Formats: sequence, structure tokens, C-alpha cells
Amino acid sequence: MKIYVKPRIHVSLISMHSGGYRKNGGIGFSIEEPKGILEFSASKQFSFEDTREARLGGNEQDQLLSALRQTQALLGLDKRIAIKFSGGMQTHVGMGSGTALRLACLEALLLANGKPIHQDELTSLSKRGGASGIGIQTYFSGRFVFDLGVKNEGGVFAPSSIARASKKPLLLDTVDFPDWTVGLCVPNDIPSKTQVEEREFFEKSCPIQEKQSYETLFHCLYGAYASVRENDIRSFSRSIREIQSCEWKGLERNEYPEDLFNLEKILYDYGAMCVGMSSLGPMLYFLAEEGDYEYISSQMKDANCKIILTKGANSGREIIF
Repeated sequence: MKIYVKPRIHVSLISMHSGGYRKNGGIGFSIEEPKGILEFSASKQFSFEDTREARLGGNEQDQLLSALRQTQALLGLDKRIAIKFSGGMQTHVGMGSGTALRLACLEALLLANGKPIHQDELTSLSKRGGASGIGIQTYFSGRFVFDLGVKNEGGVFAPSSIARASKKPLLLDTVDFPDWTVGLCVPNDIPSKTQVEEREFFEKSCPIQEKQSYETLFHCLYGAYASVRENDIRSFSRSIREIQSCEWKGLERNEYPEDLFNLEKILYDYGAMCVGMSSLGPMLYFLAEEGDYEYISSQMKDANCKIILTKGANSGREIIF
């Protein structure tokens, strides 16, 4: 069995102030490339092999295998699986690989045991989505997602890799992403954030001022979401530019050296209409006029980054038996 999983762009979290109705929430969308390829086979013991160029850390592999063992015990499953992870999807750059990987492995385990799968049950078993429901939704259905986060029941702000919520994030809407080319710019020499660094970032950055959450919400709802609904790439691009200067996104961006934003400046100089940073980075994404992507890609060859051109994905993971 194989499961092909798709990356997602996480544009921004929204409600990051204290005392709000809800916590977190945000917008994002699925993209077609670079996919992750997960191959599963029957095995006497759970095992995980990562053949990608940048591999998952040993501690994270252990966490994944532990989740599979816990699920097996919880549900009384007989069969175990061996996992091989390949493809171009990268880890800890802003593609959402952690959530997609966890969901795919659990789904494969349930399928191997002939157990009926319900999306809500799989989400609960994954223990993902505590901070954002974007990756959960895009795994199953792709598209552009507006997530309303979780009810504010107190507690600390934390990334989805460690945050736990009593209920799954509340979905406002999903809509098809227009047929726009999306460029990805993955820096070669800027280190990604580890799970520990992500947790430390949330601890030092939250909460933000209430009015700053309102500003982000305005650009996400009246800007990005409405623009996707109306297939208006110029308004969408404007909203992405505005979101980069909102407080929450600014705090995420400030985690990186000037080198990252030199890449952003170069992309603008060569014709990008907007440049954003996905999640906690360091991957940048950009949109441009259709005729400009080839020129931008050619000019970025010496910019110490990898340029990938893709499209929005309006369907979720693909399972092949």
C-alpha cells in the first residue's frame, strides 16, 4: 500500500491573544508538490525508514512509532506495519509534513487491520491539530481552509506538535483554490526550527495584543478568503503582503536572519506579486503573473535556494493498494 501526501501552505494563525472566544485558528491551502510518498508493508514489528535527503530526527521517529504502538494497544489491533518515507516533501520547513506523516501512518495501520476509518477518529488518534486544523483538513480534502481554532479553555499557546485540545479545531469553510501557480522558495543554508525551538517560540511570543489578532483576522477574512472565493489573485496577493507585517507573522519572521528576507527582496525584484512565509518557516511562497514564473526561477538559480513551481491541490491524500 502507498499513500501520497501533499504539502500545505500555512498562511497565518489568527487568535493569539489572551481572553478571546477562541484560540489559534488560521488560513492555509494545500499544494500539489513536492509530495511525500509513504510505502507500507506487513511486518512483525513497527519500523520506519526515511530515504529522503533531509531525514526525520531519531527522536521524532521514536515519537511516531510510539504513537503507532499506542494505537495498536488502544484498539486491539493484530497487524503491524513497516514504513518507508520518500519523495520531495521536506520536514520542518513549513510544508506540514509532521501532521501528514502522522495521519498517513495511522490510516495505513487501520487499513492494514481492516478497521473502518472515520476522519474524526483518525484526527483524535493522531493528537495533531491542537494549534491549527489546517494540516488536518488539507490531508483529507486539500483546498483552501479557514479554521476557527478551538474554544478558549485557558492553558498555554503551543504548536500543533505538542498542543492538545479537548475538541478538534472548528472549520469555518473550505473552498477550491484557484488555478494559480504557486512558487516555493526553500533556503539551502537557513536552519529549520526543531520541535523544542517551536515550543520555545510560542512560550516567549504569546499572548499578543488583542487588536493585533483583529488586524490579522481582517486580512485573512476580507482579504485572502474573499479573494480565493472570487478568483482575484491581485487582492489575494495584497492580503498576503499585509499579513506579513501583522504582529504574529512578524514575530515568526523575526526568528530568522536577514538572509531569508534578502531572498524575499530578490523575489520581489524579479516580479513576484506577493511573498509569504509558511508557518514558522523558513520556506517562502510567492505568486506572480503566469508569464513571470520562468523568469523568476531562472534568475534565482544563484540565490542559494531551491525554487519549486506547483499548483493548489483541491483533493487530499491518494491511497493506492
